[in-house]
Amino acid sequence: MLKDRTPTSVVLVKRRDGALFLHVQLIDPAPPPIDAQDVIGVDLGIANLAVTDDGGDVLGRGRRSGQAPLPPPPQALQKAGTKSARRRLQKIRMKESGFKKNENHLNLEAADREGQRHERRHRP
Repeated sequence: MLKDRTPTSVVLVKRRDGALFLHVQLIDPAPPPIDAQDVIGVDLGIANLAVTDDGGDVLGRGRRSGQAPLPPPPQALQKAGTKSARRRLQKIRMKESGFKKNENHLNLEAADREGQRHERRHRP
């Protein structure tokens, strides 16, 4: 189990039920670099949602197109501090999170299609 690995710290943890656990942090040797040809590396960002390693952009073109208008700014809801305001804020956060996840997925698919057009594989 510890062969070719270096332990950096060990913590003994006692749970409330009396069980003891030993948490060991290890350092693995770095794997050798892979000489990859015809691969697209994609860096996810905020301003440019995705930038490929060959300099191409997959911007958030049409971001928010086809989406319902945003709800009122959350500041008013945060200021209210009521239970219903907290529920509405949570709903807004979840919708925005799902939307961003879907946008990133669609943009990565676009980058992948672009790579396939140039006969390259996608590498996260």
